[in-house]
Parts: sequence; C-alpha cells; structure tokens
Amino acid sequence: MDAAISLHWEFMGHGLTNSITLRGMPREQEASVIAQTRGIIEGYGQKMYGWLGPSLAETDDTLNLLRGEGAEYVADWVNDDLPYRMSNGLYSIPYTLELNDMPLFNMPSIAIEEFYRRTCETIDVLYDEAATSGRVMCIALHPFLIGCRTALDIWTRRCNTSRHTERSGSPPATRSSAPIARRRRSNGIGKASPQRRDRCC
Repeated sequence: MDAAISLHWEFMGHGLTNSITLRGMPREQEASVIAQTRGIIEGYGQKMYGWLGPSLAETDDTLNLLRGEGAEYVADWVNDDLPYRMSNGLYSIPYTLELNDMPLFNMPSIAIEEFYRRTCETIDVLYDEAATSGRVMCIALHPFLIGCRTALDIWTRRCNTSRHTERSGSPPATRSSAPIARRRRSNGIGKASPQRRDRCC
C-alpha cells in the first residue's frame, strides 16, 4: 500500500472482499459495505472517487448509495469505451472484460500471445477512432494472474517493443478514472444514458 501511495495511484472502492458481491444484498447492509470501504480508503489519506463492484455486481440501490457516499464514477458497466453521465450524476468509466486477464487466463485459458494480439487490435481501432474524439482503453490485470513470471516477461517485453506504443510518437497517456470523470463534467460532456434512467434518479 505504501508503494501504491508513493506512486500516486488512485484507490477505488471494490467492496470489503471480492468473494462477497452486492447482488441481492439488503439496502442497509449494502450501505454499510460501501461506507466501510470508503472509510478504509480515507484511512490512507485518499477520497473514494469511484467504485468497481465485486464481480461487477450491483443492486437497484447501488448507484444512489455510491452517490450519497461522494463517489463520482462507477466502472461496473462494461458497455462503452467513452465515459457517460448517468441520471444521478455518476459517470460510467469504461472497464473491460475483453482485455481482462481474469476471464481470459482462467479455465479455459488463452495464451499470453493471444492476449497481446487482442490488445494490439484494440489499440488500432481506438487509436483511429480517437482522431475525432478521445477514447478510454482499459486493460484489467490481476497480479496473481499476469504476475506469473512467463506471462509478465512476455507481456512487458512485447509491449515495450511494439509499434503500437510508438504510433503517436510519444508514450500513451495514462490517467486515473476520477480526473477523467471530473474533466468530462467540467466540460459538460456526457449525457445521462436513457437506458440507465430506471437504475438511478
């Protein structure tokens, strides 16, 4: 945790344990879980700007409970590569299942080379689309999976030598999710999704 703090990484809420999801949880219990998670993050001197639910699970109360705890964004909705504003003011920040080592490296597992290929193809598509409007590319990595010595060596070696990291002539910009949400809010970008109006108010 000290290393993460020294690197200025943002801590986002992810529940008290990844083995207990919010799905089906009573409102009072869910509110307690979210509040306790916020308290833990604040104990490290940070604000809980965002939330990624365990297993991406939510209840009908989740979005409003998060808003009540001061969250600015949620990453549970894996349905766009652009942030968008929900009806209660929260922003949906892009997360991914397609470039996520959890579903891809567990059984049945794909090879690290295939994971690398998918990453490169995604970069190509989003890079071209970003010519007219910015895009967010998420790569979801879990240390106990990608941290396997062989996978990590191949991944870092190929990414460091790939033409995809040099297309713009400069290193890819990296941003934590909270500044992305705040920037879009300050610019008045992102409309409430009509598909989400029944989920938050």
